[in-house]
Amino acid sequence: MKVKKPVGTIDKLAGGIYRVNNDRLILGRSRCIYIHNGGYYLTQIGIYADGVIDCWGLVSFEEFEEKVRKGWILCRLPDGVDVDVHLLGTLKVKDAYNYVLPEELIKEVKDTIADLNDEPTSLSRCRTAYQDYLNNPLPKLKEVLRNAYRSIPVHMRIFVLGDMERQDYPITSII
Repeated sequence: MKVKKPVGTIDKLAGGIYRVNNDRLILGRSRCIYIHNGGYYLTQIGIYADGVIDCWGLVSFEEFEEKVRKGWILCRLPDGVDVDVHLLGTLKVKDAYNYVLPEELIKEVKDTIADLNDEPTSLSRCRTAYQDYLNNPLPKLKEVLRNAYRSIPVHMRIFVLGDMERQDYPITSII
């Protein structure tokens, strides 16, 4: 089989995954998630540059959103349930701390697809808005910065400026 030009940017393949569709290489990334299919399962989903998500079957981004909203794909587990970790064992959840909210997971997956296609992500748009505001601190640019910051998945916000010591304080102090 001869593979045609890949969908997604080839430099994004490092550490990533791929699938082949109609002789095209579709680049992707994997992410841990829980699936509630009768029981609870810790598994990897595949997020691909063409917007397809592999979550125990290939689905569109819209179908993925629906699975998250209906609770088939989870970010949080209730206490007391057993979680199957394939080929490793089963764990019982007790006092779990889960910090990713369902709507934030959807935003993260959307950003992953954008990044795989070298398109702006919520993070890059926020960085641009921050620089624009620093260069010209107008009220309208402050509002653009506020909206850009709020579009970033909450669990990803501390990484906005790439400074783990200051985290996102320079932005939150403005907005």
